[in-house]
Amino acid sequence: MIGRISRFMTRFVSRWLPDPLIFAMLLTLLTFVIALWLTPQTPISMVKMWGDGFWNLLAFGMQMALIIVTGHALASSAPVKSLLRTAASAAKTPVQGVMLVTFFGSVACVINWGFGLVVGAMFAREVARRVPGSDYPLLIACAYIGFLTWGGGFSGSMPLLAATPGNPVEHIAG
Repeated sequence: MIGRISRFMTRFVSRWLPDPLIFAMLLTLLTFVIALWLTPQTPISMVKMWGDGFWNLLAFGMQMALIIVTGHALASSAPVKSLLRTAASAAKTPVQGVMLVTFFGSVACVINWGFGLVVGAMFAREVARRVPGSDYPLLIACAYIGFLTWGGGFSGSMPLLAATPGNPVEHIAG
């Protein structure tokens, strides 16, 4: 039943949900119009501010890319693959597999969200191979439940920002 519902939802979203770039463009346009209305800025100065601010995202984007690349490198290492195989063999039923993947994904995301992103999917695949009758889409969803924990983990953006000297909330939080 869950598989039937998920297939229906997948078809519906694939057909009717626009590309994320459309949302980004519409939100940019909406923000531009609201800023023109609420601020004394000229359209030319706003375009210049948007262009100047865009390039400030490169450092942050590179940091996020490095987190994913290093997470993949760690998750693909021989010791971690061995751990995945050993841990996946603990599940004997599909329900045990779901619980194990959820737990494993959550712990991995606390360690590092890039690691959790990759190792969660790899672990779900390993459990699906070893446990007959496993619902693979459900296992993948459970692997990504771990993202509920990453924000408070070691690589969460807010804890890292709070630990950075000169951060925007330092004068409030100390």
